[in-house]
Amino acid sequence: MQQTNHTSNHTEQGRSNAAQCNNPEQAPAYRPERVEGLTILVTGVNGFIGRRLAAQLCRLGFIVHGLDVAVPAEQDQIPLANFYEQDIAEAFHLTTAFDYVFHLAALNLTNVGQASNDDFHQINVQGTRHVFEAVVAQHFVFMSTAKVYRQEGLPLEEHSPVDPIGLYEKSKWEAEGFLQSHGEEMGLTIFRPVNIVGPGQAPKALLPVLFERALCDHPLEIFAPRKTLMQLLHVDDAIDAFSRLLLRPSTREVINLAPADCIRLDSLAEKIVSLTHSSSAIFYTNDQPVVFSPVIARKAKDLLGWNARFQVEDILQDYQRSFINS
Repeated sequence: MQQTNHTSNHTEQGRSNAAQCNNPEQAPAYRPERVEGLTILVTGVNGFIGRRLAAQLCRLGFIVHGLDVAVPAEQDQIPLANFYEQDIAEAFHLTTAFDYVFHLAALNLTNVGQASNDDFHQINVQGTRHVFEAVVAQHFVFMSTAKVYRQEGLPLEEHSPVDPIGLYEKSKWEAEGFLQSHGEEMGLTIFRPVNIVGPGQAPKALLPVLFERALCDHPLEIFAPRKTLMQLLHVDDAIDAFSRLLLRPSTREVINLAPADCIRLDSLAEKIVSLTHSSSAIFYTNDQPVVFSPVIARKAKDLLGWNARFQVEDILQDYQRSFINS
């Protein structure tokens, strides 16, 4: 493992197409009252979520360490106290003691395309175990997924039945099981977010693909059921939830993260075409019925004072601005 030291100053139409899944009150973004002395490790610090989280924590004055499989590109460098170049598929050890570890490093199809069960197990299960065993920490934060829940058409809360289907969510559920059965003396938070989106997301992800094709007036081919309902969580709302966790008493909790609104896939495609003033045709090839189980984030509000602030319209406008400015 290579360690790099960095020094810094630690400085159906319109909005009606978005269906209401629940209706929480809006909450301001978190700003901590006390930040002195907390040392934090972010794994997957080069990733879409990891680099946003590390940058925010540095801005807030925390002492932030990062870990990833490769050194960040120069233009993406964040003022980290230390960077650890490490493949989590291999066992390792860190000598620094951390107050919090945010374990975000993972394998998912958005990043790599097709992957085998062994690939997912090696990174998402064994990798989680390696990180857990490599660190001395007061509190371990694991990003799982709301896809672990059974889809029965009922609202999903943290006590809802679990029945992961895909290899990704199965590996996340297995990693959850390892963490729940180890380190009882350590604080543990497992976040189960819905699909996290925002500018900077992997180009293979749904929204970047739809925007890129619409801006080029290329056809949009929708293969998933057009009636699919989706909850989209802006990356900054996820970061806000992570930040709010930092000054809570250390406990062991599972917490859903989801917005209040949701949108049908066909409405999403049509909104993107309209927003980009595109001449793209939209082709739907799947009219199969779907079962929608809205993820409820009531516990995040009760424990963290958190609500998602970005609605679907806000997310799409944010993407539009990012493509215009790129």
